Amino acid sequence: MKNRTFMWSILLSLTVTLFAGCAAGVLESDDSERALADQKQRVSNHTLGTKPIQALYITSFGNVWHDYLHQKEAIMEGVGRYANIEFSLVGKDPEDALELMKQEHFSAGYDVVVYNMCFPDDTDLERINNIISQTRDLGVPAVLLHCAMHSFQETSPSLPENRLELMALEYEWAENNPDVDFPHWWEFTGVDSLTHDWPRAFTADRFTGDHPITARLPLEI
Repeated sequence: MKNRTFMWSILLSLTVTLFAGCAAGVLESDDSERALADQKQRVSNHTLGTKPIQALYITSFGNVWHDYLHQKEAIMEGVGRYANIEFSLVGKDPEDALELMKQEHFSAGYDVVVYNMCFPDDTDLERINNIISQTRDLGVPAVLLHCAMHSFQETSPSLPENRLELMALEYEWAENNPDVDFPHWWEFTGVDSLTHDWPRAFTADRFTGDHPITARLPLEI
């Protein structure tokens, strides 16, 4: 029962981000507008069941804290029971994942990117910004699992010992990239998550009710 609930949660994440997140990107150039139109057409095709969802699955095998090999098997097999989806995996060698995420438009041709990885100590701001841009600029939905949200911790303001260094990084970034916001990873994920918190109850307030994901949620959870 627990495994089935887990699979449904992953499937729900993929489904919601695929259909609701694809409209998030705002593209400026003609080529980018055509890319977004193609993206929306692929989503429409999936709705009709004519093509499998193309998912880019980025992970980091060999991580000391997580058994990403078995997670990959469980997620791909489990989600595949309920959705017509094809996964492309990168990260059997973690360096392959890091290299891919530095490539411009690495999400091109995919309907969703699944980040199930752990890179808390990576400080390459160009890479971090490029990852964020796949969703922010290209409109490709993202699903982030567990340690993906702990990653790139040097961009978090919640590390007291890191504040002066972070201020220096933000200043340098603004000098070199005046038209691009500093790539705070936590702003992309929506959670400033640095470690495992103690199990406890907490309240989530609905910020807006006019988004497809939140429209049916109660005001307080």
